Amino acid sequence: MGRWLSSLRRLGIGLVAAVAVLMFLGAGAANAIPVGGGEGDPPPDDCVAATTGNLTVSPSTVTVGQSVTLNWDVDQIPGCTVWKHIEGPPFWGASVSNSGGSSAVLNTEGKTNWALTVTGPLGNVYTLDTASVTVQPQAGPPAVFSKTPLSVVTAQEASPVSNRSGVWTDVPGLSTAVSAQTGSNLTATVSAEVYTQNTVWFRVLVDSGVTAPSDVAYKLDGADYDGTRSFTFGRENLAAGRHIVRVQWYTNAGTSARVGKRTLTVSTDAAGTSAGRLYHQATESSWLTKTTSTWENVPDLTRAITTGGTSDLKITFSGQTTNGSGAFYARAVVDGVPGEDVLYGAAGVPGGARSYVFVRKGVGAGTHTVSIQWYSDGGSILLSDRAMTVFTTPASAADGGLTTSVWQGAPTTINAGSFTTLGNIGGAFTTYSGGTNVDVTVGLEVRSTARALLRVLVDGVPVNPADVTLSDSIGGFRGQSYTFAAKNIKPGTHQVQVQIQAWSGTTFVGDRTLAVTFSQRPGTDFAQPFRSLRPRTGMNVPVVAICFDPGRAGHAPPSLGYLRNMHEGNDGGRSAKGWFQENTGGQVTYAAPTYIGCADGNWLAAPAGRTGTWYWDTGNFPLMWQDALTAADPYIDYRALDLNGDHVISGDEAVIEIIRPQNEPYGTLRGATATLDGVSTSVDLLDLYLSSAVDTSTRAWNVGLIAHEASHLLLGTADMYWGTTTRPGRYSVMDDHTRASHLDPFHKLKLGFVTPNVVEINKWTTATVSLNAVESSQEITILYDPARADKEYFILENRSPSTGGALNYDAFVNGGIAVWHIIEDTATQDQFPPSGGSDIQSGDWGRKGVRLLAVLGSGSSLTLPWADGSATGIRVTAKSSSQAAVPVEIAKI
Repeated sequence: MGRWLSSLRRLGIGLVAAVAVLMFLGAGAANAIPVGGGEGDPPPDDCVAATTGNLTVSPSTVTVGQSVTLNWDVDQIPGCTVWKHIEGPPFWGASVSNSGGSSAVLNTEGKTNWALTVTGPLGNVYTLDTASVTVQPQAGPPAVFSKTPLSVVTAQEASPVSNRSGVWTDVPGLSTAVSAQTGSNLTATVSAEVYTQNTVWFRVLVDSGVTAPSDVAYKLDGADYDGTRSFTFGRENLAAGRHIVRVQWYTNAGTSARVGKRTLTVSTDAAGTSAGRLYHQATESSWLTKTTSTWENVPDLTRAITTGGTSDLKITFSGQTTNGSGAFYARAVVDGVPGEDVLYGAAGVPGGARSYVFVRKGVGAGTHTVSIQWYSDGGSILLSDRAMTVFTTPASAADGGLTTSVWQGAPTTINAGSFTTLGNIGGAFTTYSGGTNVDVTVGLEVRSTARALLRVLVDGVPVNPADVTLSDSIGGFRGQSYTFAAKNIKPGTHQVQVQIQAWSGTTFVGDRTLAVTFSQRPGTDFAQPFRSLRPRTGMNVPVVAICFDPGRAGHAPPSLGYLRNMHEGNDGGRSAKGWFQENTGGQVTYAAPTYIGCADGNWLAAPAGRTGTWYWDTGNFPLMWQDALTAADPYIDYRALDLNGDHVISGDEAVIEIIRPQNEPYGTLRGATATLDGVSTSVDLLDLYLSSAVDTSTRAWNVGLIAHEASHLLLGTADMYWGTTTRPGRYSVMDDHTRASHLDPFHKLKLGFVTPNVVEINKWTTATVSLNAVESSQEITILYDPARADKEYFILENRSPSTGGALNYDAFVNGGIAVWHIIEDTATQDQFPPSGGSDIQSGDWGRKGVRLLAVLGSGSSLTLPWADGSATGIRVTAKSSSQAAVPVEIAKI
């Protein structure tokens, strides 16, 4: 009835007339005339004009970064074609349904306006309602600084990836660089979906040294998958400078594991000199058993901490557990006062690595004692390797903070269906930096009859991973945390929601905790895996040089002494060893080779019938590599080089060089298979043709060739040579290797060889900065806009041909401020290719995504454009000629 009256109003019939019509129709008059006249005439020519609607937006006043809620409702004549639109965020003219609601985050000061409009087939546009909101400037940041930089990494593939059994290897995608002060503490949380019926161990390395604990059984033998895992490792008292953090995994020979969605979050502190502080307590032991139903301190998990001011605490308990007959309860205690407890694991719940996050708000300044306690109910509980991490910080600081919530109560039942927002946890946090990293750790008591998914939304958008399988058919409750991550969060106030989906069956969620840690994005956070690149350190694999001479006339072999010099630098000249030392800052060593068949006048020879130019005449180069490997077989223990016994000698096990004499140096990276030590073995090898000429220029060419090809094998570098106007030339050995110059800064960045300083374009005001020579300082400067994230940004580096008055490996390039445009996003590379690069294949990021725009000398400037030609609003000017430190003006224009 109400909806029918509404239709009458749209036809212009008032309330009294409408009542009369109702009475008339109700009387059942035989000659009643239908509303509109005649035999049901069609609606007016433009029936859209009679549509009504309303739009509301609340609240009416917000600050930059806060969200508003939109609600709308439209009534239209039945049978009338009406298209509804909302002008303004987040729709910007997009079509909407007849009624609904949405939210929008407002990041621009001033008045933001909306309009609810309709149109139809005739094209006329009618405005039904408008609304506006006043967006006030964001309040100034707090005066306090947390100084606890946070690096976050997430990774996932279309399907889980497998490990290499019998050897510790890096977990794909989980590595990063971090910076520390003298005495800084570091914590690294690893959350992952792991699939295996066998035991798999995880560990975290900092600069190739283990953290505490040294490793944990991340998942024990049992079902292939039962739910997510998480563990926090740590190291205290770091040295100042850049550090490389890597996650590794291991399964016994003959067994395997797979990893799915995964996250690494790494925090460091300022060694007790700021408001934010980190503490890590860890111990390793055989299994501890508890049977008593009393709360007791977990052995070795008690720690005195100091807060610099009133702080919130994030307390993470990580433990290696196994099945017991009792229920395992845990809680955190601060100064003797217990907080909420959690059912860490019910009887019979699968063991392995598990963590849970506890929180405590408003802890005063001073020294405090923090402990983890445990309690057994109904039988025995077991615990071995374990750790406690305490993070203290003000709830809000100029550069970060901590937002927490906690709830205890009866379990919530979630039946199969779509994602459901969990009540009683969630919250908001406010950021002030141009770009912020966020770590969202969710702790839940959970059990599920089938698969249960977990996800976190910030401002209504899922963060990474987009979701994880929290639990899968686990009959008992267990307490489990998982850490999600987001990058480049813009200034403002942001809302956090936690959601669960029961994929099928039923999921039960009991006690729950949320801890949101956020910090200004540090420059080292850019030093993370990208395609084939990942941060490297401590690499020092054996090198074997096989000298193989087919006997081509006119191509004299280099002497053994010359080979040693160009590899090892024994004479003080350019060498592969020296190149890797200078380019990587000592993080990667090119080892002195074992020379096989390289004695002067006695190189390994080709078999009869294949000497001279036979391989070149027939094009059978794979047979040449086989012949060289086989000729060296009596002198090499290939099985010893195959560390994990999989009959593949890869670049992380050994570098195999096959050297042939040739007047003009040339090389490639190849793969070959041959019967070695009686077993068919695949070998990744450097296919090198080296010149015997000893002049400075040719020696640099020989060394540059080795560096180029070895970088492919050891570091995963990409080729960059092509006929584009932005090709690096001699400013990257991955383009022109003939002078053995340095790598470009993008390769160094992703490999963790440089420390980046960051300029946030959205917050920048004109200033002059000093750029130190990259060859000696290993420093670069990144210019980026968090709104564009890592899709594209710029790198400035000071290239100088000398260090301390002595020529370095950039001696053959012109010094100056090299300005690079980096485009990581493949779609942007393809849409806006470099000039002369339209024929480069999609995904060839070395040639399409790393672009040298200019090398600036004294007084020269460059205004930076984005890939689409739009202005960045930034101009770069070099204020002096090439020297150890060059002042550079970065102007906001």
